[in-house]
Order: sequence, then C-alpha cells, then structure tokens
Amino acid sequence: MKTLPIKPSLAAQPYGRSALLSLSDQIIASLRFNDEDKSRARNACQHLADALSRCRGRTLQHRWRSFEKSIWPLWQKGVGRPCVLWTWGVRVIVPARLVVPTMEWLSDVRVNQWIMRFPAKDPLVQQHNLLLKATAGIRWASAHSQHLAVCSGLRLLLIHGYEGVHQIHDEDLKTLSLRYSKGMDVLDAALCSLGVFSRSPKRGSTRHSRRRLLTIPELVDGC
Repeated sequence: MKTLPIKPSLAAQPYGRSALLSLSDQIIASLRFNDEDKSRARNACQHLADALSRCRGRTLQHRWRSFEKSIWPLWQKGVGRPCVLWTWGVRVIVPARLVVPTMEWLSDVRVNQWIMRFPAKDPLVQQHNLLLKATAGIRWASAHSQHLAVCSGLRLLLIHGYEGVHQIHDEDLKTLSLRYSKGMDVLDAALCSLGVFSRSPKRGSTRHSRRRLLTIPELVDGC
C-alpha cells in the first residue's frame, strides 16, 4: 500500500463506535438518496458499527481488516446478516475513504454503483466520469469490457488512496492484472489516452514483459 486514504484520521485512531456513526451520518446526508433510503443507510451503518465492535483491533482500519476476513464472508453466504440492506453500511464508509479495503474484498462489490450515489463534486465521482469518457472512446472494446475497466480503475484508487487516475502507476496495473485480468487491456488503453502513461497501450502478456523498446541501432544490429 503506497499511501493512506484521503480521510485517514478516523481509520488510524482507536476505534470508536460513536465517532464512526457521527461521521457516517454526515456522509449519508450528502448522498443522492431520498429520505427513506437515507434512513435505511443509517440503520445499516449502525449494524456495521455493531459488527466492527465485535472485531479485533485497536483502530478502525485494524477492525475493518478483521471484518473483511471474519464477518463479511458469512454475510455473503447469508449467515448472520443484520438487515435486508446488509451491504449499505460498507456502501457508505468505503467510497467515503473511511477505511482502506483490500482488492480481494473489492473484487466482489459493485463499486461503480456505490460511487454514483455520492455528490457530483466528490473526487471519486469525477474520476468515475473521467474513466467512463475515456473508455467510451475505445471503439474496439465491448461495453462489458469498458464497464470492467472502469471498475478496475476505481478499485485501484480505493486500495491505494489515490485522489485521481493520474496517480496510477504501471506497477499497479501489472499487480492487478496478475489476479484480475478482465478489462485490464481497456483500462490500460484508457489511461494512455488520458496521458497517464507516456507510451502506447499494452495488452496481455506484454504488460508483464521486462523488455524495453530497442533503439534503431540495436534493431539494425539484430538483423
């Protein structure tokens, strides 16, 4: 992990249920939800806070990692779910950068749909729109591949705490594509079109090649 999230103060502090709920209430108030859904989100956050209170760890971040490993997998299987909208608590705190999720956890959630509910001026929403426009310009890519690319780009921002796509590195794509290859070629091409990488797009195995481009004299010598 290269950097902390944009809002690292709460995650790094000793865990406090009331502090988490106070901040989550502020976040929910800004979401593009109707009043009924905001009430549901607050209820879900209370259940999430209860679950985190049962986890081990000194800080919110420590407890989140414990939650990822011990409680979330059970909820996914339908075991011990606290409410019908059991995903709504994490739907609030993860895109708000209150915790740093792992890629393993993020791979199973619809991160783009969560981000769309945040205010239009939210940095992640703006980066989401930027990725949508960039991938839409890649004509050889299917709509599904474009969708996967956008989701992968957003996940990279969340797990590394990046504010924008221009902070993404080549190594980030290499590491991600080793385990989650779908949509990576489209994301690579999109980032090149945005000027994130000063090179031509890479596909598949060429992304992991350590070979550099040969100079003209070297190409001649190899003939």
